[in-house]
Amino acid sequence: MTDEDAIRNTIARFCQHLDSRRFVEWTETFTEDGTFNALHGRAAILKMIQGGELATKPDLRRQHAVTNSIIEVDGDTATATSDLAMYDRYGDGPVTVQTGRYYDRLARQSNGEWLFTERRLEWFG
Repeated sequence: MTDEDAIRNTIARFCQHLDSRRFVEWTETFTEDGTFNALHGRAAILKMIQGGELATKPDLRRQHAVTNSIIEVDGDTATATSDLAMYDRYGDGPVTVQTGRYYDRLARQSNGEWLFTERRLEWFG
Protein backbone atom coordinates (compact mmCIF):
# COMPACT_ATOMS: atom_id res chain seq x y z
CA MET A 1 0.00 0.00 0.00
CA THR A 2 1.30 3.45 -0.87
CA ASP A 3 1.47 6.26 1.67
CA GLU A 4 -1.26 8.05 -0.28
CA ASP A 5 -3.54 4.99 -0.02
CA ALA A 6 -2.86 4.71 3.72
CA ILE A 7 -3.75 8.40 4.13
CA ARG A 8 -6.96 7.92 2.14
CA ASN A 9 -7.80 5.06 4.55
CA THR A 10 -7.30 7.41 7.52
CA ILE A 11 -9.60 9.96 5.88
CA ALA A 12 -12.20 7.22 5.25
CA ARG A 13 -11.95 5.86 8.82
CA PHE A 14 -12.55 9.39 10.13
CA CYS A 15 -15.82 9.57 8.15
CA GLN A 16 -17.06 6.04 8.76
CA HIS A 17 -16.33 6.04 12.50
CA LEU A 18 -18.03 9.42 12.90
CA ASP A 19 -21.10 8.47 10.88
CA SER A 20 -21.36 5.17 12.82
CA ARG A 21 -21.12 7.10 16.13
CA ARG A 22 -17.94 5.23 17.07
CA PHE A 23 -16.56 8.35 18.69
CA VAL A 24 -13.56 6.90 20.54
CA GLU A 25 -12.33 5.19 17.36
CA TRP A 26 -13.00 8.43 15.48
CA THR A 27 -10.69 10.36 17.83
CA GLU A 28 -8.02 7.70 17.27
CA THR A 29 -7.59 8.99 13.71
CA PHE A 30 -5.78 11.91 15.43
CA THR A 31 -2.43 11.85 17.20
CA GLU A 32 -2.75 12.14 20.98
CA ASP A 33 -1.97 15.87 20.74
CA GLY A 34 -3.73 16.41 17.40
CA THR A 35 -5.96 19.37 16.69
CA PHE A 36 -9.39 19.61 15.09
CA ASN A 37 -10.26 23.20 14.27
CA ALA A 38 -9.71 25.02 17.61
CA LEU A 39 -9.68 21.84 19.74
CA HIS A 40 -6.37 20.46 20.95
CA GLY A 41 -5.87 16.83 21.97
CA ARG A 42 -7.98 13.68 21.70
CA ALA A 43 -9.72 14.27 25.03
CA ALA A 44 -11.00 17.71 23.97
CA ILE A 45 -12.04 16.39 20.56
CA LEU A 46 -13.93 13.49 22.16
CA LYS A 47 -15.67 15.79 24.65
CA MET A 48 -16.84 18.04 21.79
CA ILE A 49 -18.28 15.21 19.70
CA GLN A 50 -19.97 13.55 22.69
CA GLY A 51 -21.88 16.80 23.26
CA GLY A 52 -22.67 17.29 19.58
CA GLU A 53 -25.80 16.52 17.62
CA LEU A 54 -24.67 13.08 16.44
CA ALA A 55 -24.44 12.00 20.07
CA THR A 56 -27.52 13.82 21.33
CA LYS A 57 -30.00 13.39 18.47
CA PRO A 58 -30.55 9.68 17.80
CA ASP A 59 -32.95 10.35 14.91
CA LEU A 60 -30.17 12.11 12.97
CA ARG A 61 -28.56 10.05 10.23
CA ARG A 62 -25.41 11.57 8.77
CA GLN A 63 -23.01 10.57 6.04
CA HIS A 64 -19.75 12.27 5.13
CA ALA A 65 -18.56 11.93 1.54
CA VAL A 66 -14.97 13.10 1.10
CA THR A 67 -13.61 13.41 -2.43
CA ASN A 68 -10.98 15.07 -4.59
CA SER A 69 -8.20 14.50 -2.06
CA ILE A 70 -4.88 16.03 -3.02
CA ILE A 71 -2.18 14.39 -0.91
CA GLU A 72 1.46 15.43 -0.71
CA VAL A 73 3.86 13.22 1.24
CA ASP A 74 7.20 14.51 2.51
CA GLY A 75 8.97 11.73 4.40
CA ASP A 76 7.01 10.99 7.57
CA THR A 77 4.66 13.96 7.23
CA ALA A 78 1.97 14.80 4.72
CA THR A 79 -0.65 17.35 3.82
CA ALA A 80 -4.04 16.66 2.28
CA THR A 81 -6.84 18.85 1.00
CA SER A 82 -10.23 17.22 0.43
CA ASP A 83 -13.74 18.28 -0.48
CA LEU A 84 -16.65 17.36 1.80
CA ALA A 85 -20.34 16.79 1.13
CA MET A 86 -22.21 16.01 4.36
CA TYR A 87 -25.71 14.55 4.11
CA ASP A 88 -28.11 14.80 7.07
CA ARG A 89 -31.57 13.37 7.55
CA TYR A 90 -33.79 13.55 10.64
CA GLY A 91 -36.20 10.61 10.77
CA ASP A 92 -38.17 10.50 7.52
CA GLY A 93 -37.52 14.15 6.74
CA PRO A 94 -35.73 15.58 3.73
CA VAL A 95 -32.02 15.12 3.16
CA THR A 96 -29.97 18.28 3.59
CA VAL A 97 -26.47 18.79 2.25
CA GLN A 98 -23.62 20.93 3.53
CA THR A 99 -20.31 21.28 1.71
CA GLY A 100 -16.86 22.26 2.80
CA ARG A 101 -13.18 21.50 2.54
CA TYR A 102 -10.76 19.76 4.91
CA TYR A 103 -7.16 20.95 5.28
CA ASP A 104 -5.04 18.26 6.91
CA ARG A 105 -1.58 17.61 8.27
CA LEU A 106 -0.69 14.01 9.02
CA ALA A 107 2.25 12.13 10.50
CA ARG A 108 3.39 8.56 10.03
CA GLN A 109 3.41 6.72 13.37
CA SER A 110 6.02 4.17 14.45
CA ASN A 111 3.65 1.35 13.40
CA GLY A 112 3.36 2.87 9.90
CA GLU A 113 -0.16 4.25 10.43
CA TRP A 114 -0.91 7.79 9.28
CA LEU A 115 -2.79 10.01 11.78
CA PHE A 116 -4.00 13.58 11.70
CA THR A 117 -1.82 16.04 13.58
CA GLU A 118 -4.13 18.82 12.43
CA ARG A 119 -7.51 18.75 10.70
CA ARG A 120 -9.30 21.96 9.83
CA LEU A 121 -12.74 22.19 8.23
CA GLU A 122 -13.97 25.25 6.37
CA TRP A 123 -17.66 25.23 5.45
CA PHE A 124 -18.76 26.71 2.15
CA GLY A 125 -21.52 29.32 2.34
